[in-house]
Amino acid sequence: MEENSIPEMLRTNLESVIITMLKINITDILHFDYMDSPSPNAVMRAVENLMYLDCLNEDFELTKMGNDICDFPLEPHHAVTLVHSVKCGIADSMCKVISLMTLSSIFIRPKESQRHN
Repeated sequence: MEENSIPEMLRTNLESVIITMLKINITDILHFDYMDSPSPNAVMRAVENLMYLDCLNEDFELTKMGNDICDFPLEPHHAVTLVHSVKCGIADSMCKVISLMTLSSIFIRPKESQRHN
């Protein structure tokens, strides 16, 4: 076991962090004074993913989609899927699917059953 754990900023997906920073007008995301700076490769990979999701344009500015999904308490790829599902008329089903995808486990085991193993 490591003596010190790896900071969360270095372990997580940066897409949500970057889109939130851009929403509050922090534009220099590569040179921002992070407490634990992520690698430039991780930042650029997140930017590329956001561009692929049509959340950022080629000038690294938020698009309409980017502004819309900032209000969702979801990872950007889930929020974009939800926005597109509304246009397709399947938002109810997609909400259920995304809800299940964000859970660590969908199975709950009562405490009484746990003792019988």
